[in-house]
Amino acid sequence: MSTAARLSIFYTLVFSFYAVHLAYWPLWLKDRGLSDTIVGLLLAFGFFAKVVVNPVFRSIASRGADTRRALMYTVALAGAVFLLFGLSRSILALVLVQVAFFVFWVPVMPTTEYLALSQARRHGFDYGRVRLWGSVAFMLSSLLVGRWLEQQGIPQAYAIQVVFLAGIVLAAAMLPSGEGAEAMARGFSLPRLWSVPGLARVMLVAGLIQGSHAMLYAFSSIYWKSIGIGETVIGLLWAEGIVVEIVVFLVAVRLRDATGPALMLAVGGAAAFVRWLLLPFALDAPTLALLQLLHGASFALTHLGALAFVNDRVPESLSANAMALYSMSVMGLFMGLSALACGAIYTRFGGEGFWFMAILAAVGAALAMTLPGRDTGASNNRGPT
Repeated sequence: MSTAARLSIFYTLVFSFYAVHLAYWPLWLKDRGLSDTIVGLLLAFGFFAKVVVNPVFRSIASRGADTRRALMYTVALAGAVFLLFGLSRSILALVLVQVAFFVFWVPVMPTTEYLALSQARRHGFDYGRVRLWGSVAFMLSSLLVGRWLEQQGIPQAYAIQVVFLAGIVLAAAMLPSGEGAEAMARGFSLPRLWSVPGLARVMLVAGLIQGSHAMLYAFSSIYWKSIGIGETVIGLLWAEGIVVEIVVFLVAVRLRDATGPALMLAVGGAAAFVRWLLLPFALDAPTLALLQLLHGASFALTHLGALAFVNDRVPESLSANAMALYSMSVMGLFMGLSALACGAIYTRFGGEGFWFMAILAAVGAALAMTLPGRDTGASNNRGPT
């Protein structure tokens, strides 16, 4: 089997697991007796773990022979810990198992990306086509598992995730030997990154806008279920968001060339503001489906805007570290702080809590308008793009 095919299978299984975990795991935790506040705290820990666990894991992995071995170990440990959910009878036990699972699961995605990119360079295959199988799997799993859970009941969300994790462990053993992981732990310098004009402000803008999505990730399935939306439709709504996201990614280069990073971030923030402002009024599936179309702008445009800024203004020697900073700060720290607050907000305000997320998005959009425009000297930093 080719290297690209083995990686495609691994992405397919990982994103199938992600689809179920993102859409239905909060419902499973609620079904086991956890409060909205505890669910929010657990999600927050998952985001915070990115800030601490990923750098530590990269440092440990750099001492090993190759990236694949490190990935195999962390996937196997995550799967073993996940089995303990079936034995957990108390709320405290569920919380402890969830925390332990995050510690081992958090490094899986960035390590997989590193391995896939290094193998694409070595063997000359298209990374995008390999990665696309993950998005396809996410959509199909959201749809099919949602329909199955509606018939079998939400407790079965645990069983289907165990099956996916078992497949992931087996697929990890089939992955190609990777390059040494030492490059993953080298040369991260926060002062050097902060010296890049505008980078700190971009991280703040992206952090506010992406952080406003924390309530969507933690409580949208719970909220939709509370207003009478079934598991099948919940799966459709999650799948729709991914479809729109893929469409935006496909035209990413044209968008960047036509608008530039600052405008992309501003539009992303404005779309998020409208999305969260209107979501509490959306009480039926068609209206929710219309709002889900905004995911392509609220999440994807914000993500692409931050990446476009890195591409245009960050020297090539610092670009990898700038992306690590984005993962740690925007998708880790900001998401974690927002999720930490979401538990209490949703407990107190329910669906109207999305209005607090609208405030974050509005501030992010306003700050985006203060960012510097196109960098005419970008070619000095990056070379041809």
